[in-house]
Parts: sequence; structure tokens; C-alpha cells
Amino acid sequence: MIRLVVVVAAALTTALLTATLASADTVVLRDRTVLDGSVSKSGESITVAGKKFAKTNVLLWEDGDGVAQYSASFRDHLDGCYALANRERLKLCLAALPQAIASGAGAHAWELLAAAADSGLDAADEKTWRAKIGKLKPGTGDFKIPGQDVLAGVLAKRALAAADDDQEKRSWLLLRAALQTGVENEDAQDLLDEVAPANWRVGKPYNRRIWLDWHCDVIQDGMRAVGRNQPDIQRARGLWRDENGETVKLWGAQTQEITFITRMSESNIVSMCTKYAWLSCKSLDQMFKTDNPQRDDNDPLVIWFFENRGEYLRVHTGASDGGGNFLAMSAGFYSPSSNTSNFFWLPGRVRSVRNTFVHELTHHWVDRRNPRANPKDLAVGGERSVVPGFWIVEGFATFIEEGHYDIRSGNWSHFNPKASAIDIIADLSKQKKVLDWANLLSLTQVDFRNPEKLEQKKRHAVIKKKWALRPQPIVAIRLFYEQSAATCHYLYWAENGKYRQALLDYVTNFYCARTEKTDIKNAFGLTPEQLGANVEKFCIDVMNGWHPPKE
Repeated sequence: MIRLVVVVAAALTTALLTATLASADTVVLRDRTVLDGSVSKSGESITVAGKKFAKTNVLLWEDGDGVAQYSASFRDHLDGCYALANRERLKLCLAALPQAIASGAGAHAWELLAAAADSGLDAADEKTWRAKIGKLKPGTGDFKIPGQDVLAGVLAKRALAAADDDQEKRSWLLLRAALQTGVENEDAQDLLDEVAPANWRVGKPYNRRIWLDWHCDVIQDGMRAVGRNQPDIQRARGLWRDENGETVKLWGAQTQEITFITRMSESNIVSMCTKYAWLSCKSLDQMFKTDNPQRDDNDPLVIWFFENRGEYLRVHTGASDGGGNFLAMSAGFYSPSSNTSNFFWLPGRVRSVRNTFVHELTHHWVDRRNPRANPKDLAVGGERSVVPGFWIVEGFATFIEEGHYDIRSGNWSHFNPKASAIDIIADLSKQKKVLDWANLLSLTQVDFRNPEKLEQKKRHAVIKKKWALRPQPIVAIRLFYEQSAATCHYLYWAENGKYRQALLDYVTNFYCARTEKTDIKNAFGLTPEQLGANVEKFCIDVMNGWHPPKE
């Protein structure tokens, strides 16, 4: 049983609080005191029954129908409902106690008194009741002890009131809270039947709860549900299969930036992933913002999110083991040809999933939403694969991946003093074991895959990271990523952002295959060797405590 605590000052206050005033508004203060009466709001204060309170001291103000008129957050609204449930529970316990005592049902009387005390019965009143119960022996009588059923009823009533007042999202959240009490409540079940789409009622009853969880966790903050007949859902349904080769039920959510499609029912996981995707896109939107946008076709980035690795591989390779395909070693990828970013859930590996999400979505965003690139100028894969400067593709995506993204506050920062790339290059610089800068910065994508240009799997060095517990070997391909990312960290932050716009232009120029503009000297005014030396010094400085001005 959830312990619900409400502060009631004295017996007289208790009597006032339990009075029913159908036509009056109700205000719940932050100390859980409940007040009834006429209410008015003026500026930053709320007046109830002639007493003025700062809005910061108010959890909830609702009218006589249970419709919220003020609440700073849903958490406050919920806490206010807990206080109202305590008041109702206390009222029911105090009404039943005299009957239990009169019938000699001592055990029931003590249970009712304990429930009343949990609901905020004043200590002096509790002492009085103890004396009345005295040494009663267990007696007969059918006395229901008010509990979670009261809370469920209070929440269900408010969910109905919110629905009637067109407060759709608040109604969903209150309804879910009512159902989470674990108590069957007719009002809550009726409302769930009413709001859940008909197609969610087919099959097992929990499907409606999945729908509700999705709409509470995912369909918020500007997100909306993706219709069953939406083209992106239809396209995914044509490829998605379970382990038996059967089609699967898919659902999705959409913002202006992303369309998220999955079969997962764990709405908390989906909510987390959609928020990381949305936040990384918002950060890129702000970074590349321009007064002269070159495109207006910013369709949402389509994300396919698979329940597990086997499902991910079945869809993309036709075999749950990857069939020898390179995808068997991947955690996600962006497909330019299908305009999809593809990921799967790794239980217990939230950081890995988050990093893969942000990395691959950066590739996707730069290709499909960069406002500085005219879609007509963007090069196709074959043209781009022979342009020098491939380091910018993986380096920039890793740089964005290494930022901080707070999905609770919606804030982000691209400066991370503990970034792996900065840590590794600072160490290898001291060891003098970085890859040759002139070669790295001139590689094309074709060169990147050529063992004569880059022996990807060759063990290059042993790194001693400041933010790691033990030394680790590093192969050339990983060092390519880390060195490229460290270069982006430097170009974005060093010398008060001196090279920042040049970095963003370089991203755009590479994706548009403007070969003459991907020359390092032309782009940044530095030779590859000078740029490399600056990057190494920058990484060492950051490891020694350097911080840039605020972003």
C-alpha cells in the first residue's frame, strides 16, 4: 500500500476539510493542506476563502467538477490528487469507526484507525479514538478498509473531468495513474475503452494499456501518433517480420524532426530513444541555423527501432545471424537509399544505444536536413566517395555523439571535457603515435577502405586514457574515428570559435562534393601538419582543465 500523508492541524481543521462543498473550488497547498471555498487568482498569488497564498505554495487548484485550474506540473497535480485521496480516505475511516466500535468489532476498528492515521489523522484525535476502542475484542461485522481504491477513484474522476475539458494529455496521465494503483475502477476502465482506438481492442486486454503507455510516455512534447496507413508505416510493414516470418504490428510517433517506427511495447524505452533523437536533431538545427536556408523540404528523419539484434538483422539481411554481412557487427546504420536510420535495443546498454542513435542520426540529418545545403547540390554516394576529406563524415558524427544531452531538461552542450576522442589523442600525442595527419585528412571514402591507405584492423598503440580504469589497445580504424572527432572538437571550440563556421562549411562542402573546398589549407588556412599539431595541443590542454566560454 502506498503511504499517503496529509497534514491536518487539529480536530476542528479535520472537520472543515472533510466537509463536502460541491459548488466550491478546492486548493491543495504544498504542505498537503486542503482548502475549499471561492478562489481567485491575481498575478503570482491565489486567494482561497479570503486567504492569499503564493502560487509557488500551491500544488493544485481545481473547480467543483474536478477540472484543474492551476498546477505548475503534472507531478504537482498528482501530488494534489494524493492529498485529496487522503482526505477522502480519512473521511471514510472516521465515518466507519463508530459503527465498528458499536458492533464490538475491535480488530476492524484498529485497522480503520491505522488507515486513518496513515491518511493524516491528527495525533490528538488518534489518541481519543484509541481510548474509545479500548480493549474491544475482535467482533463480527463487514467493514471495508479504505485503501488504494479511494486513490483510484479520485484519479479516475479527475481523468474524466480532464477529458470533458479537452485536456487530452492530462487525462491520459491521470488515467494511467489510476490504473497503476492496481485496483479495478469502473470509471477508469470505461474511459480507457472510450479513448483507445478500436484496433487496439483486438486481442488481449493489455493492448489498450500499451496504447495508453505510449500516449503518456511518447505522444507528448509536440509528438503525435503515426497513423496505420501512413506511408512510412506501410513501407516498414512490408519488410518487418518476426522469427516465424510473419508480419508484425507496428506503431510510431512523429515530430517535425523525426518519424519513429517500432514494434516495441516498452514505452519507457521508446520514449527515451525518441527524446535523444529529437534532442540531437534540435542541437544540429541550432548549430547550422542560417539566415539564408538553401532548402525547405525538411521531411522528418525516419527511424526504424528493432526490439533486438535478431530482428534488426532479419529485416536487413534475411538472417538473424547477419549471414556474414557487415551489419552483423554493427549496432545501427543510416541508409541514404531508404532514408532510414536503423537501430536495435541492447538491454543494459543505454549509453551504447544513445551514442549509436546520435551518431547515425547525425549522418542522416546532415544528408537530409542541413539548411546550408541545397538538395540539388548534394552529391550521391558514388561521387562523394572519391572526394578527399572523408574524415569529416565520421569525425563530425562522433563529435556530436560525444556531446551532453539531457532529455529531462531538453538542454545540450557540445563541449565534453571527458570526450573519448580528446582523452585518446592527448595520450597518443605524448606517445607520438597518432596517425599521420596529412594522410588522414586527405583520405577519400575509397581510400578509407583500402588496406594500403589505412590498415583498419592493425593494432596501432596502447592507450592510457585518463577517464578509463586500464590501458586499452587501439586499432587504426578506431584511431581514424577518434583523431577525426578530436579535429572537430578543436575546430568548433578553439580560439573562441575562430574556425567554427569554417568547420560547418566544410561539412556542407564535403556532402556537396566540392573537392576544391575540402582542401585543408583552403578551408582553414592551415597545413594538415599545422592543424594536426594544434589539435594535439588542444586535447592536452582540455585534459589539463581548459574550458571554452559558454556555447
